Amino acid sequence: MIQLLQTHTQNKLQRLVVILFLLLSSGSLMAQCPTGISGGPSSTVVCSPTPSYSLSGGDATSTWNYKENGNLISTSTGTNFTLPSISGNGLNVEVELITSGCSQQTLSFNVRSANFTYITGIAWYDVEFTENNSTVSWSGPGTNWNDGGNSNVFYQICQSGSGIVTMTTADGCTASQTVSYTGVDPVVSGPSSVACGGTATFTGTQNGGTGTFSVSPSNAGTMSGGTFTADANFSGTATINYSVDHSYSTPKSGTN
Repeated sequence: MIQLLQTHTQNKLQRLVVILFLLLSSGSLMAQCPTGISGGPSSTVVCSPTPSYSLSGGDATSTWNYKENGNLISTSTGTNFTLPSISGNGLNVEVELITSGCSQQTLSFNVRSANFTYITGIAWYDVEFTENNSTVSWSGPGTNWNDGGNSNVFYQICQSGSGIVTMTTADGCTASQTVSYTGVDPVVSGPSSVACGGTATFTGTQNGGTGTFSVSPSNAGTMSGGTFTADANFSGTATINYSVDHSYSTPKSGTN
C-alpha cells in the first residue's frame, strides 16, 4: 500500500515536471518572436539629413531589409540594425524585420527636406522653393511679394549687399542660405563747397534707371541737370539730392 502510494506520487510529480517543461518551452518559443522595432524615429516625417538610428528587436537569425521608395538598399542579419543618415526629399523609407516563424515587423517614415533656389537682377531677387505651404524669412531689405505659390520676390532694393534667406516647410524642415543681391546703388559726386552766386557741377551714377538732381532748402539755389547755381543771398548749408527712378521687371508679374 505504501509502495503504491509512493509510485502514484512519483507519477504525479513526473507529470507536473513534464507540464512545467512544456510551459517553459512554449514561453521560450513565444519570446523569440519580435513584437516591434525599437530605436526608430518618433514621427512619420523626418527632416533631411536624418540622424542615424540604432534599431533593435530581432534575434540572431533575423533579417533586416532597408528600402527607399520600394527599392532594396541593404540587408543584414542579427539582433540589431544601424540605419544610416539619409538625405533626400520625398523618400519613403521602410525597414523590414523578418524572423522565421514570426510575423514581419515594419518601420516606415518619410524623409523631407527644405530646398530652394534663387535668381537675382538689379534691385530684386526671386526665391523659388520646392515645398507647398512653405514660409520664407529674409534678413535683408526689400519689399516681399508672394505669388500665392512657391515663389517669393524681394524687390525695391536700393543698395547692394547680402542677407540670409530661411525657408521653413509645413513639416518643420528648414534651410538657410546667404544671398548676395545687386541694388540700384545711386552715387552722387561733386564739390563740397561753392561760392555765393557761383556754380558747381555734380555727377550721379547708378545701376540702371534715370537720376534727377534737386537741392534743399529750395532758396539755396537752383539745379539744372547736374549744375547747381548758388543764390547770391544764401549763406549756409545746402543738400544736393540725387533720386533715381528705376524701372525693372522680374520673372514674376506683380512686381514690375
